[in-house]
Amino acid sequence: MKGEEADSAKRVESNSVVDSVINNRKTKKNVESRLRTSVDDLKLARKRIKEGKLMKNRGGSAGMEVFVMRSEYEHQTREIKKEAQKNEPSEQLINEIEQENEIETKETLSDDELLEILDQFEIKKNLQRELEVELANLSIQ
Repeated sequence: MKGEEADSAKRVESNSVVDSVINNRKTKKNVESRLRTSVDDLKLARKRIKEGKLMKNRGGSAGMEVFVMRSEYEHQTREIKKEAQKNEPSEQLINEIEQENEIETKETLSDDELLEILDQFEIKKNLQRELEVELANLSIQ
């Protein structure tokens, strides 16, 4: 009997040692997970504070919107100027057209030719107006 009691005491003792080790591991895991969670929460809070400060330094959302719109307008203006320079006629072509116009004006132009020149002039004016309206719309937006 004494041998059995000693074995059962060792089992209880070993069970209690095993249980204490398991309990220690569980508590360590709980503490580690809580620490990880709190560290993640701190990182998130720091990130939010940093973003708030950056937004404030940039002038808030309204200031950023104005900056973006101004940048967009300047970009569009540069693109239009590049396109205009690309499509600009050469000096030689301008001189040729002027010489043709001089020759035509020296000759008597028919009414149809005069109307055609006026139509072309009107078309150019309308295109310029449309371009100005588009630029104005870009600056408003």
